Amino acid sequence: MAVLAESSPAARQAIFQKCAEDLVWFVDFFCYTLDPRIVDESADLPFFLYDYQRDALRWLEARYLNRENGLVEKSRDMGVTWLLVVFIIHSWLFRSGFQAHLGSRKEEEVDNFTYDSLFGKLDYELSFLPGWMLPQGYNPRLHRHERRLLNPANGALITGESSNPQFSRGKRPSLIVMDEGAFWPDFESAWRAASQASKTCIAVSTPNGMEAFGRLRHNKQLNIPTLRLHWTLHPLKDDAWYDAQKASMTDVDIAQELDISYSRSVSGIVYPSWKDVPLGTFGHEPKWPLYVSMDFGIADPTAMIWAQKDPISNRIRLLENYSNSGKPADFYIPFITGIIPADWPYRYNETEMEIISRHATWGQPLVFGDPAGNQRSQVSGESIIQLYRKHGVHVVTKPNANDFPTRWNTTQLRIRDMECRYLGDESPESWDCAALNIAMLNSRFPESSPDRATAMIQKPIHNAHSHYRTALEYLCVNLPSLRTTFARPAPTHTTRIYDNMR
Repeated sequence: MAVLAESSPAARQAIFQKCAEDLVWFVDFFCYTLDPRIVDESADLPFFLYDYQRDALRWLEARYLNRENGLVEKSRDMGVTWLLVVFIIHSWLFRSGFQAHLGSRKEEEVDNFTYDSLFGKLDYELSFLPGWMLPQGYNPRLHRHERRLLNPANGALITGESSNPQFSRGKRPSLIVMDEGAFWPDFESAWRAASQASKTCIAVSTPNGMEAFGRLRHNKQLNIPTLRLHWTLHPLKDDAWYDAQKASMTDVDIAQELDISYSRSVSGIVYPSWKDVPLGTFGHEPKWPLYVSMDFGIADPTAMIWAQKDPISNRIRLLENYSNSGKPADFYIPFITGIIPADWPYRYNETEMEIISRHATWGQPLVFGDPAGNQRSQVSGESIIQLYRKHGVHVVTKPNANDFPTRWNTTQLRIRDMECRYLGDESPESWDCAALNIAMLNSRFPESSPDRATAMIQKPIHNAHSHYRTALEYLCVNLPSLRTTFARPAPTHTTRIYDNMR
């Protein structure tokens, strides 16, 4: 192809036009990948695309042309970063005014002028293009700077930035790419800023538990288009390869790097036995005792869990969860009582009104909460618990069981007798404990304290999962002592389906 182009200007123009029109054709004929693991031969390999890679490039192109966001969840070593690089280079060459903003966890992963970085890979692709395909007037000394690559012929520009809460803010690029998003410490804030800056944000990652990337991936309301690149799509990888990889990997590494499992790609789980809690489609039982457990939030979210206890078997059914932040303490009272007073100062959205209306038919629950709710506000002079009592809601607390080791021990025992309402993504109903389930599967200790001995010293990591976990702990320490008279059954109406959340 190169020889033909060099010998004939007309052929050169035709090839240039074909490259501009067909991304996959451009990659097959002009792009390379680098594999430094190759020792005896050249590490520079022509980028002959596998079928799944062709499909992935078309998927990326569709997101860009449709001006919509996208997520890519992947096993390791699937060539995804190189696919992003060649897509961006193609757009930089052939789309006038194209602007891309690239991000990764660390500055050196964005650009360190080596092929380990995103910009280094852009440089690598450009180094293999024939001179007649490079932009007219392009000079790396003038147009390639740190985290910046300019096409002087058509104004296309690629910039870069490392992870931070204000990522991409103030920019207006055509495309934003966030590499290994599940490992960004501030992915949620960065994604929010990026989504406001560009109509097309692409986040790529292997799983890292149900952190911000995982929550975004499983957000049923946003329903972001997601491309799943599992190792089984690769024609050179089979069960023997998989078994060989597993031989030198931990269970967490296997879940994260190979299996694309969000539920198992977390180390130091606070409640490992939660994975055995049955998930079911049961509903509210009018004759059973009803409980609400709350973790009161001020700067943090307030989390609420509704539960019932089977008076015969003493099994605990977790029915529903709700969480919000930035609201006054009494905002949550109608969710308990099912009644909005006529002179109430707060307004509720459609979903919240459905929750309140539903609870109006459930009757008055017994409410459990944080003993810290007894602390008086310096502004109002009354505590949250006093405020609730004024509205007929009496919050039960247990101050002598508020330390984390006590809550942890009690909750581990109670989990054995729990089942959790979970309807799955396809259910027309909206109320269940899906968010609680995610929180419990992903609440974890700091890496230095993943076991029982150190748990008695250190508390779990404080993150988005903490509030539902704590609300469940308050439920466990405040419930009357269990006096189970039956062996724990394996309910026919429940099925453990947490692995479907991979």
